[in-house]
Amino acid sequence: MERLNQQHLAGRFVLTALHLAVTASVLHGRSDHVLFALSPLCLRQALQMPKACRQGNCAIRDELSESCRQSWQVSETVFQGELTAALVFLSLELVSMLTAVHSFQAEDMNFVGAVLHGGGACALILFLVMQTSCAYFHVVFALSNVLPF
Repeated sequence: MERLNQQHLAGRFVLTALHLAVTASVLHGRSDHVLFALSPLCLRQALQMPKACRQGNCAIRDELSESCRQSWQVSETVFQGELTAALVFLSLELVSMLTAVHSFQAEDMNFVGAVLHGGGACALILFLVMQTSCAYFHVVFALSNVLPF
């Protein structure tokens, strides 16, 4: 039984590290995900902007209507906050596993954590490949970052 718990813990550690790496990749391309969270009208306006402006390298405020600007800013702020929280949770979980503070004896929690982090990493890979809206990240964040923590 102890050996099985060690395997679950090792699996959880590896999958949490993978989840952390994929989450950091999402952070790099977050502006595209924010773009697809906008309404169709705002999306058309945003797509007319140069790509550098959509990535935050120039003032997006000049080329978008007021409502689109606010929608963009709200989506970007929420998404940035969730990504930051996800990175913090995953980093803390890895550190706590390395220092033997977290879930050393809880075989069931290690198994559930490994499954949820593996599912979260897979969901984020699909999230990256399919260029989906940042609104879908809420579900991934809740199920694969907050729940196993």
